[in-house]
Formats: sequence, C-alpha cells, structure tokens
Amino acid sequence: MCNKPFVKETVFGSKAERAVYKALNTRWRNKFRLFPSLPFANVINFERMNLTNKEKEFLFKTSVDFTLCDKETYRPFLSIDFDGMGRGFSRNGEYVEILPSEDKYRKLKFNLKLKIAEQAHYNYFIVSYKETENLDPDLHLTIVDGIIGKILARDNLNKILQERGKELNRMIEDLSPFIEKEIIIDDWFTEREIEAEAEYNPIFRKELELEEELHKNGVIDWWKKYEPINERSIPISYLFRFLKFFSFDGTVVTKNILVQND
Repeated sequence: MCNKPFVKETVFGSKAERAVYKALNTRWRNKFRLFPSLPFANVINFERMNLTNKEKEFLFKTSVDFTLCDKETYRPFLSIDFDGMGRGFSRNGEYVEILPSEDKYRKLKFNLKLKIAEQAHYNYFIVSYKETENLDPDLHLTIVDGIIGKILARDNLNKILQERGKELNRMIEDLSPFIEKEIIIDDWFTEREIEAEAEYNPIFRKELELEEELHKNGVIDWWKKYEPINERSIPISYLFRFLKFFSFDGTVVTKNILVQND
C-alpha cells in the first residue's frame, strides 16, 4: 500500500456535485463567478459572535459546496450546500433531513450554518437532487435557478423603483381622489415587480412564455386569467409543463413534479 500523497482526480465530492456545478456555471456565468468548496469563514465573518469553542472550530473547518460571487468585486452573493447524503433541504431557516445519516450531529451542523447566514443576512441554502434536477428535459431549468432568480429580482427591485420613481410621480401628480392614486400606485408597483421577475428570474420568464403560448392557442383568456384553472380547461399536452411553472415556489414545484410522476 502506497503512503505517498497524491493529487485527486477532481475537486468535487461526487459526480452529482460536479453536474450541479456545470449546470450552475452554464446558467449564471454571465452574471456571477462560481466557486466550489469555499471555506465558510471566507464567506461570512463570524469571529465576533458569541459562539462556543466547538461551534467556532466547526465553522472554521467547514466549507460550502457552491458560492456565487460578484464578477467585479468577488463579494459573495449566494451559497449552496448540496446534500447528497441526507437528501435534505433548508426550509424557513432549518435543515430538513430526509434520509438518516451516520453523523448524528449533521442536522446541528447544517442548522448552525443556516443560523449564522440568517444573522449575517446572507443567502445560503441547502438542496439535494430534486432541487437540482431539470424541471423539464427540454428546458434546462431547476428549482435552484428559480431560487437564485427570485433573490436577484428582489434585490434589484429597489434599484428599479428608485430609477423609475419620477415616472410614478408624473402619473399621479394631477390626480385628486386618494383612492384613484392608490389604485395607480398599486398597479405601478405590481408592474415593476413583474418587470424585475421577468428580467432576473428564468423560471418566471418561462412562465410568461407558457402563458403567452396558451393565450395564442385559445387555452386561456387574459381577461379571465385569474379564474380557477382545472385539468379540463387545459389540453393534456400543456398540463405537465404549465403546472410546474404557473406559480413558482420551491415546495410547490417539487410537489407538482411528484404528483405528475405518480
């Protein structure tokens, strides 16, 4: 047996991690620099926090699987841990384990990282296979893409509002009834939210494309868009894709995939 050190074949812990990296880099390389396996301490400074020695020791040793950074400043924007072992995910600031792990402290470790990230107001998520699978074989979009896009849209909405604020002032300056102004303002803010989602969230853009496709084929009417939609109102050829994109939320999308696969 050779005791000499050797260079590993890859920096990734598994083929699945490598596949996730390639997919993320393909989708987001125009906006971010993507780094694998960065030390957690390189992303968040937690040294002044009131932590136990064991907690600090773990945080200095642990890493995050994928980190998206600003292309110019290299400031971390979002980090993701891929949980291939426990098949778990983060939800509402807590780690949800699906498969039991030999490491009895695994949940505590993930929850500590989630707590630190939340206190630092940093975007950190834990995902597994379902969140990184393509929602449709022909679309090359995943739930993770939707998460990243939604955060980008949220962060850029304030910028859009500031840049377009004068436009709103011009629209309401000659209006007198308060209720009329309120309606105009609400509609304007909704339009800006849609504008941000359409620009930064690839899943929302696909939703708009599918709605347009359904509209052109007479499946839905814009004036009746918010009426309840059921299976009889949509042709079978549209149903699977439409359900997955009509209202994006990580849990909802996953649920729809599972329902359709049963």
